[in-house]
Amino acid sequence: MKRGQREWTEIPVGAYNIEISFVYNDMKNYYTEIYTKEGTPIITSSVDDDSRIFQTGNSPVSFGGTLWHNDAYVAIMHTKGPLTEPVIVKVYSFGSNSNTGMKYIYSVPTDIDSCSGTCGNGTWNTDICACDCLNGYTGSLCTSQCSALCNNGAAMNESCACICNEKQYGSKCDCLYPFTGGHCDTCTFVTCENGGVFNATSCSCACLDGNDEAQCKVEQSTTTVSSITIASGSSSSEYNDDFDITIIIIVVVCVVVIGIVLIGCWCIMVIICKKKKCCVVSNKCCFCCVVSNRCCVFSNKCSDKVVFTKVIPIKR
Repeated sequence: MKRGQREWTEIPVGAYNIEISFVYNDMKNYYTEIYTKEGTPIITSSVDDDSRIFQTGNSPVSFGGTLWHNDAYVAIMHTKGPLTEPVIVKVYSFGSNSNTGMKYIYSVPTDIDSCSGTCGNGTWNTDICACDCLNGYTGSLCTSQCSALCNNGAAMNESCACICNEKQYGSKCDCLYPFTGGHCDTCTFVTCENGGVFNATSCSCACLDGNDEAQCKVEQSTTTVSSITIASGSSSSEYNDDFDITIIIIVVVCVVVIGIVLIGCWCIMVIICKKKKCCVVSNKCCFCCVVSNRCCVFSNKCSDKVVFTKVIPIKR
């Protein structure tokens, strides 16, 4: 496949247990992308906007009544479903790669072939079990004229503005820190101490009388909600400290191993050259050892000589 994008397949309304994948090491220049039936990007790698998401992490993308998870670095995109709106899957290639095969799998209800519906400004498409809307209209019934999408499951009003909840902010309803999750309903990085009680609504610690917030709450990370955390719960800064220590240990071990190898080579050389002789170079006799009729010079007087004219045994 040459550089560019092409449509791959359509996933109909009602589909569930959806997984799209390929072997990353074989096809590193490929990415899978999903769009609405009108062509609005949901998760992409080639579109320079909010949809360019290589790893959703702990903030999956909400679309079609379900939460989409994506990790482009292991080449897996998946969602539980069922879909309330169809999804168009496309393949994007930014370089030459042999196509060793991509796969998708999903389940559908047994009556999917007999699905039917009424469209306000479009026609019914039995292949995707949804409406094909006329230009300018979107939505499951083709009654909306809003082409934009809201983040984190937020709804859109008649004026095409996203309606955010108390844990969201901005025109697209991004999650307020420290909330995460597909609907900004997950709280992270909060641990209460000294009798503090966790408040899930505010995602903070309610302190006992006599303790201020600093005394009952562990210091939280100052990174944004999309920052990467380690599975053990450590912050990214703690991970970097551990990484630096590991690098130092590796360097020290390498230096020790190289030193041992050099000392070993020197010992082997000394054992081989036990029988010392005198090498005559430019009419000067230098103490050295002889290996395979070649002089191995140890004397600084002969270190700049390259021609050995004669070998004479040492007199006893």
